[in-house]
Amino acid sequence: MSPVLLLLVVALGSLALWVLAWAARRANTLFVLEVHSGRIVRKAGRIPPRLLRDIADVTARPPVASARIVCISEGGLARVHASGALTEDRIQVLRNLVGQWPIARLKHARKVRSISSVR
Repeated sequence: MSPVLLLLVVALGSLALWVLAWAARRANTLFVLEVHSGRIVRKAGRIPPRLLRDIADVTARPPVASARIVCISEGGLARVHASGALTEDRIQVLRNLVGQWPIARLKHARKVRSISSVR
């Protein structure tokens, strides 16, 4: 086998593995929220309206400059992953809020529209 062909096979194999990992991660994502200046400006996935309002309250006072909040299903539990200008205390509050909801209620919540502002 020529080195170019071998490199092509390895590259295609790597790409296929990356696509599978991305698809698996996406399948486990319950919701994604993007926050700017204390307001949820983008949301996607499934989230109960009351939980969305509670999260909006947490990010509004004091306003979070910019953050991304992702909730995924891992091992039968909802896990919150956050990045951006959120302190560990606020991330823990978000985890506590999401932890109050059974995973089945989160999975079967109504889908939210992708772009609109909450609050």
